[in-house]
This record gives sequence, structure tokens and C-alpha cells, in this order.
Amino acid sequence: MHAPSVDHHERLRVPLSRYHTHQPLSPDDIILLRVYLRSWIDDPEWDRRPKIRGELRLLLAALRTRVRDLQSRKDIDRWIDAVRELGMDPKL
Repeated sequence: MHAPSVDHHERLRVPLSRYHTHQPLSPDDIILLRVYLRSWIDDPEWDRRPKIRGELRLLLAALRTRVRDLQSRKDIDRWIDAVRELGMDPKL
């Protein structure tokens, strides 16, 4: 999966720090995290993986839909848990 650009990584520095230290996330933090997670899950590389077939392909599609609706830390936590259950890790 592609890594965020240096500029994008710098913009994520504060939201990621707040996320990992369980500080409150601002609406802008959530937007930046959602944009990153959406970019990560939408990466076409996932579609080229041989293990992503059948039911896993359906779950991937569901995760791609759900990421667009992340509105809170709780939403992000649940989404990341679902991704990790599939053996994927967005490396937040």
C-alpha cells in the first residue's frame, strides 16, 4: 500500500498523536484521519491481492463504504478493528 506523502504525513502528525494518546479529536482531526484511511483502503493494490476473493472481496467493499461515514473516534476504532480482523493494518 502506498505511504502518505511527506506533506500528508506532516498534516497527520497531530491527529495521529491525539488518536494514539486518547486525546479528544477535533472535527478536522477526524476528517484528516478519514481521508488517510479512505486513501489506504481504496488503494487498488488490495484488489490485486490473490487472497482477496469471494467473501473477503465483499467485506473489502463494505469497509470501503463504511470508511466514508467515520465521524468519531469510536467509528474509527470500530473500523480499524474490522480491518485488522481481515489481517490488514492501516499502520496508524
